[in-house]
Amino acid sequence: MNVKSLLLLLAALSAGAVHAAADRDYQWTKVLTAELNAGIKVTGRMIPQDGALNIESARVTGRILSILRREGDRVGVGTPLFSVSSAECFSLLEEKKVAQSNGISALVGSVNKREKQLALIVDENSCKIVSAHAGILTKRSVESGAAFNPGDALVTVLDVNRLTAEFDLPERDMSKVKVDQTVRFRLASNPDDSYVSKISNIVPMIDSTSRTTKIRLTPIKIKTATTQDALIFGEIETGSKESILKLPSAALVFSHNRQYVIRGPMEKAAAVEVSVLGEADNFSSVRPIKENDLKEGDVVAASGGIFLLKQLGTDTKL
Repeated sequence: MNVKSLLLLLAALSAGAVHAAADRDYQWTKVLTAELNAGIKVTGRMIPQDGALNIESARVTGRILSILRREGDRVGVGTPLFSVSSAECFSLLEEKKVAQSNGISALVGSVNKREKQLALIVDENSCKIVSAHAGILTKRSVESGAAFNPGDALVTVLDVNRLTAEFDLPERDMSKVKVDQTVRFRLASNPDDSYVSKISNIVPMIDSTSRTTKIRLTPIKIKTATTQDALIFGEIETGSKESILKLPSAALVFSHNRQYVIRGPMEKAAAVEVSVLGEADNFSSVRPIKENDLKEGDVVAASGGIFLLKQLGTDTKL
């Protein structure tokens, strides 16, 4: 086949492709406008309220014989944590035997009270350190065989029902935020459930590296099991609104990590790059990357946009 014949064939194929595209049943729809709450997007974590994080400290001197509870275990008040060897245990056991053998009820009560004060359970076969708080054991500070003294940290217990949300607020947004503003947030581990609370405190300090401050929310009950430092995403409602464009989600075309709509009419079709601000039901809220590339009343391809994108050649240039 000579060069002339090849060019004629390519021209015929191109004309056929354009004719097929023109014959395709594209659907067009008008771009609408809507109002969007201009909230401040923030990320944060779950933190313990006052009294939610408790360190169980040793109240006697001794040595760890065995570990009875480990990280992640739920404990209650009086749950045995460690089996230990301690001179205080032997002393309590002897006092208890003397009191019981002589029937001295006052002395028995005194021994039991001291046992409780020292967070111990003592019997002839063992001596155990017990928890003075209820919650989840999040950290263990001693290993089997370790010696301990009064005041040494043994374990940390977290009451997961007493957590609240803390967010990092960029310095540039501080003027827009005040106490009692509403914040909506979700757990990264369970994005299907959303929560609403209010700002209870704005920490009057700015991190010199990240240029952010901390905001804390009024505690609310979390339906999903969570723990300290769990990642959360939130939006602070500032009360201001902004105008955005609304169109069917089917009109969005994705290509090379970018999002487009095909603005019509057909004979003047053009690809307009947009950013998606939100989605609800079958509609999406968008903003054109280049201002005025898309406005209310414009028509966009509600179906077949991907074929028009390829026809326009935008897809091959990215």
